[in-house]
Amino acid sequence: MHSAIAATVAPDETAFDVLQKCRRSRLHRGGTGCACLDAHLRLGHLAADELVVLHGEVGSAKSALLRNVLGYYLSSSAFGGQGLPVVLIDADATFDVLMLAQLIRARVERGLTKLKLQEEEERHHQQPTTAHASSSSSSSCAPPQLEAIVQEAISRLLVLRPREPADLLRQLSRLRTLLSANPTASLIIVDSMSAWQSLSQGFPRSTTAILRESWRALLRLQREHCVSVVASLRAFRQVNRSDCDFSREPVSAVGSFCCHLRVARSPNLESFVVSILGDQVQNSADAKATYFGLSAAGEIINLMHGQS
Repeated sequence: MHSAIAATVAPDETAFDVLQKCRRSRLHRGGTGCACLDAHLRLGHLAADELVVLHGEVGSAKSALLRNVLGYYLSSSAFGGQGLPVVLIDADATFDVLMLAQLIRARVERGLTKLKLQEEEERHHQQPTTAHASSSSSSSCAPPQLEAIVQEAISRLLVLRPREPADLLRQLSRLRTLLSANPTASLIIVDSMSAWQSLSQGFPRSTTAILRESWRALLRLQREHCVSVVASLRAFRQVNRSDCDFSREPVSAVGSFCCHLRVARSPNLESFVVSILGDQVQNSADAKATYFGLSAAGEIINLMHGQS
């Protein structure tokens, strides 16, 4: 009797369920901006409960992938981005804001050029004789608002630089307050969780325990605030096995989906490849690899399968 009454008055879904649905439909609709990465995600984009771990050697373009995801989320929706705040945990202390600005600038310039061409086409239909003259005089110089747009995008980025594993854990704890104050933040990027690899080898008991707790803290943030998490990790065979295994263990306990991807240089050394990591491959379709290159501005260039 009591159980029947409780079932009648119980809510159909929790507040987290509602927030999760809103995040999935509103914030993650456009993917990551990198088709080579989206192709391996279960929904074709980062879900609110998704943890993606990029494994790869040094020089395999993991940071370039992360930087492109950053640029896409930060860029205004007017220029094909998400226009959302992002938290970057720069554990490797290698983040270069100028490289990010260059990448966003290239995206904005392309968007402004597209808008300009559309305006010129409209003017051409209205005044065919004057449209060509106006286009030749205005296309040679960069619009004055370009830098303001780039700076506005970068202003949505919060960068944390932990100096040691214990500092990482402290900063993750403080993030709970920050994310509560700014619920629009939808992504946490960690570059990388292998920052203290040598330290963990020298002091395995203390360091490994803190890193394992840091994984737990990341997943708690994800669970409580409905944010996606993308972390990089040096090649699977090079890092402490217990650290890598732990990035898989707690996922089911908090209801998150974990996707482990391998990023590497392609055999011809002219492009890079993304593929599902080993034991996650369930069928032949999952075994496909996607290829990408990098432009002069550092933007991802999605390539055909096997193309260099």
